[in-house]
Amino acid sequence: MPLVRGRGAKFPPPKLLITTNLDNDDAFSSDVVELLRREVRPAPGKRIYSLLYGYQYFTDRKFALKMRYTNNHFLTLVEPFDENAETIISYRHTKAIRQQPTVFIATRRGKWLEIVHEDNVSNDFRINIKVWYIPLLYGRSFADFGLGGFRVSCAGQWANTLLVVPVRFLVTAVRRLRRKWSR
Repeated sequence: MPLVRGRGAKFPPPKLLITTNLDNDDAFSSDVVELLRREVRPAPGKRIYSLLYGYQYFTDRKFALKMRYTNNHFLTLVEPFDENAETIISYRHTKAIRQQPTVFIATRRGKWLEIVHEDNVSNDFRINIKVWYIPLLYGRSFADFGLGGFRVSCAGQWANTLLVVPVRFLVTAVRRLRRKWSR
């Protein structure tokens, strides 16, 4: 049955349901919807799309890192629009790419921004083989995320990359090892 929207125009029911996970303290680049629109291909069943590159911004140090992260929590699920639709919320991001066919989208610039702040439950350095950190050794504006006045400085990026990142990485690793050994 066609849907009627405004001024009597009739549109067929949608064939696909597209849902994406985005927390209220994170952001997408302003071109993500257009990028997904170009990349999504009709296919039988369900399919996950993973934007491989994004940024982590650490509020305590005013510092950003680019990352390549296959299991990031900004996954998009494309599925038939029917009574069996689940939405991306039905999947844990750490396991989703093993549960459904996945298309990985690699871009030169990161397409998501994860804010790491003191109230985060689990966001911090990711230490596993699925994460690659790429230092940003230059200043970076985040205007493409709708954050026009938000910028990291070149000097701050260098200082944090050389001094803070190694220490934070070690502290995170030791904390995780302690947790593992205390079980």
